[in-house]
Amino acid sequence: MNNPSVAIIILNWNGWSDTIECIESVFQINYPNFNVLLIDNNSSDDSNEKIKDYAEGQLNVISKFFNYNPNNKPIEISTYINKKSQSQNYLHHNKNLILIKNEMNYGFAEGNNIGIRFALKNLNPDYILLLNNDTVVDKNFLAEMINMGENNKEIGILGPKIYYYNKPNEIWSVGAKISWKTCRGIHIGINEIDNGQYKEKTEVEYVSGSAFLIKTEVIRKIGLLDKEFF
Repeated sequence: MNNPSVAIIILNWNGWSDTIECIESVFQINYPNFNVLLIDNNSSDDSNEKIKDYAEGQLNVISKFFNYNPNNKPIEISTYINKKSQSQNYLHHNKNLILIKNEMNYGFAEGNNIGIRFALKNLNPDYILLLNNDTVVDKNFLAEMINMGENNKEIGILGPKIYYYNKPNEIWSVGAKISWKTCRGIHIGINEIDNGQYKEKTEVEYVSGSAFLIKTEVIRKIGLLDKEFF
């Protein structure tokens, strides 16, 4: 079976504890072909040191959602400074952790754009996943979404069902719709207990940026995120 390549982009800003829990959950998924790009938005805490300690296997992750796996350490980590990252060549290795250090906090949109540009130049992925650092992923989530995308050529963007971290049976979002009357987005299923009412895959008006999977061909057609939206 062909496994399209995925670049997973995670932003960190003074949140290393959440970030390493997120990364550990990602490195335990059952999908075989991905790289993780960690974009640090000029953190003022010791995020970079803690993340390196984690990658080297010196810092365990405690989570109620999974057991820490010491056997996948050390995780190879490549570090770049943002200003130089676009001009440096990267030797691609599967399941690598790429750390890009920003010299300032670019916010969500441009922070992700920095990761997207690096991925397009160096990794040539089939998909790019924007993933919030305060998320923990199910081991099957990426394989399920990739399968859906590959079997439906008209789909450009996909998102998973998302639960509250502290209430894992309560839905936060199963996609969203736009209220043109109030000019705001509305999460579908928010605060509902999951009783299987959203088990069918369906088309939505937009997908949450907290777990946003997009085909690279779409990015090449429509461009990056609007950096004016911090």
